[in-house]
Amino acid sequence: MRNIAQQVAVLERGRIVEFGEVERVFADPQHHYTQSLLTATPNFQLPDRLSTP
Repeated sequence: MRNIAQQVAVLERGRIVEFGEVERVFADPQHHYTQSLLTATPNFQLPDRLSTP
């Protein structure tokens, strides 16, 4: 999400429970559902620079 969007809306059962800038929502989620989603999501971020062997 961080790589493709500037803003994000978190839906729980079809209702928006949190909305905002992606970096703010990821860094400081306010809603318990957002917090649980982020806790359950693996982190697939690549390092800024890939080292060459």
